[in-house]
Amino acid sequence: RCLSDWSSDVCSSDLGLIDLITGRSLGFIALQHLTVIACGVAGIYACYFTLCRIAPERRWSAAGFAILYLSCPGLLGTIYTQDLYMTWMTVPLAPLAVYGIVRTFRKDDLNSQFLLAVPLAALWWAHSPIALWFTIIASGSQVVRLSRVRDSPDPFKRALLGMLIFAVLAQYPFVSVAEISTPGTESTVVGSL
Repeated sequence: RCLSDWSSDVCSSDLGLIDLITGRSLGFIALQHLTVIACGVAGIYACYFTLCRIAPERRWSAAGFAILYLSCPGLLGTIYTQDLYMTWMTVPLAPLAVYGIVRTFRKDDLNSQFLLAVPLAALWWAHSPIALWFTIIASGSQVVRLSRVRDSPDPFKRALLGMLIFAVLAQYPFVSVAEISTPGTESTVVGSL
């Protein structure tokens, strides 16, 4: 139910999911507002979960910081002053990606790679410019982490598996852009018009 003349690209999977759950009973603007609220609440919980996993003995501090996360003017400004809806869709995913980075430093196992790859891939589905920054930061952190490994090739194998998980989960945003063709111009796919 995306409006063809709507100025921003707000036709996302979140809108579709909430539209499905509400039985297609809401108008576009009400659906859009409900999506913003749902992502904000999910962002608070994701931040709280992340902080509790990093410092489990400080749950009250985690609750306060989770509320501050959503109350940050830089974050709220994206939705209130600039209508950056796709940026707002990354609010619940960003803390989970940060947790994945921290977890790989604390415990080098397959779960850590999974907890890093899945939120990064989800960020690519939500909003690619923010996902690009997170992917660069996560890649840099993993290069630093792996540069300290001297005794075994196992951490490198796990990192490669994490990259494979990420590639499989995030392939659609890359493939879908590669398949775009404008009438009268060559597509990025070799040999097609």
